[in-house]
Amino acid sequence: MTVVLGRTQVGGLRLRRGVPQLLETLHGDAATDAVAAALELLERWLRVQDVRGRRIRLILADSHARYALLPPSAIPLRAAEDAALLSARFGELYGEMMEWQMQAEAQRHGQARLACAMPAALVQGARALCRQSACHLISLQPYFIACWNRWRGRVDGREGMLAVLAGDELVLAGFGRQGWRSIRASLCDAAPQTLADAIHREKIQHGLAPDLPVWLHAAVHRPDLARLGQALMPARQDGEVAGGGACLSQAMALAGSGA
Repeated sequence: MTVVLGRTQVGGLRLRRGVPQLLETLHGDAATDAVAAALELLERWLRVQDVRGRRIRLILADSHARYALLPPSAIPLRAAEDAALLSARFGELYGEMMEWQMQAEAQRHGQARLACAMPAALVQGARALCRQSACHLISLQPYFIACWNRWRGRVDGREGMLAVLAGDELVLAGFGRQGWRSIRASLCDAAPQTLADAIHREKIQHGLAPDLPVWLHAAVHRPDLARLGQALMPARQDGEVAGGGACLSQAMALAGSGA
């Protein structure tokens, strides 16, 4: 069973005789204490669902996470050194993060690594609620990480950008044959042109090619995003849209797919 915990709602999906079945979605209100509100919402949802003995895959909205890239190291790092690098990098980007749980990809020689952090209270609270509900929490990860793990086989060894859109939460991550090149999480108006502008800005800021392919994953079906491919096409000097490698030529197969 997959459970997705957002800022103000929680829902789930399970397979019954091989057929996906959407479970009830519960809604809450935006609160100052986002962690406490999320845990209260998750507790309510688990209480009304038949989760006893089930294996739960919990996915957190990206608003509950922070992302960073760790620079490549010239030599393999010991566990303590790697933990120190992880803490220093998040501290550089976000300030004091003693109450966050951090994790990074395994070390790869000469390649930047993706790292994420989640509030420790949220992680520990979710585990406690699952134990209390007699279900088995087998994984807990942010939405972008879940999407990357699902689609990485299609883009492995290629250069491009993965755009993950869920409501007004947008994560853009550039990658290449030598590993990660950029990552940014933000709130964004989900209109096609606004998304195109955000992607263009990200490419410019990180020196990425204007026609770099973009793979889009949208949390819900969005037919209007079919126009996004044209909005991302680089224009020629004569004002016409350039032909060839359409930025979203491969990506639209992913649009509208759930996590």
